[in-house]
Amino acid sequence: MATERIDQELARMSPLSTGAQARILAAMRGELKSAPKASRWKLEVAGVIGSVTLIALAVGAALVSSGNADVSVIGARAGVLAMCGLVCAFTAMAALVPGAQRGQAIAVAAFVVASVALVLMRREVAPSSSPEWVCTVSHLGVGFVPLVIGLVALRRSDLKLLAGLALGVAAGTTGAMVGELACGRDAMHVLLFHVSAWVLMVVAGVVLSRVVRPRSHAP
Repeated sequence: MATERIDQELARMSPLSTGAQARILAAMRGELKSAPKASRWKLEVAGVIGSVTLIALAVGAALVSSGNADVSVIGARAGVLAMCGLVCAFTAMAALVPGAQRGQAIAVAAFVVASVALVLMRREVAPSSSPEWVCTVSHLGVGFVPLVIGLVALRRSDLKLLAGLALGVAAGTTGAMVGELACGRDAMHVLLFHVSAWVLMVVAGVVLSRVVRPRSHAP
């Protein structure tokens, strides 16, 4: 057992007083008790991906049922929606899977490529009476839930900047997908008000991941 090995090691550490050994042992036992199971990260990744998917599906269903979106238009944007889903899955795993540092670095490239594709693949243009900034605000709002779920998961380890960045990219795909479902404005609007919301979500992931206090200092 891990605790038995700890007891044996501490018994050989003669320079430490009995009280110091007891304090160290209690701290280490607490760390072992609170440490997540090896498979916990799978549930955490599923939580982020699942929340993004459910929000997008709920928004799409609400828009179609209310007559504010056409199924054929959504179908025409299926490629962009699928791309956002893949980016979400990849970056969520890069952020939360232990030892995925290489994937965290690639998450930057995935974000850039997806943002450019989001703009270039916008074709349909439909007028809207709502202010353009509504898209930015709504995208940030829907991305908040997966971001919080991911930040809670990141507390289990010593937080890294790139992990927060990858998590921000994953959470930001929520707004990107909602934008494809709900917004018919042109490519310039997508660049200025959709991609900017995604950038802000990435910044939020980085900043908040540095603020949240980790439960463990394990890598």
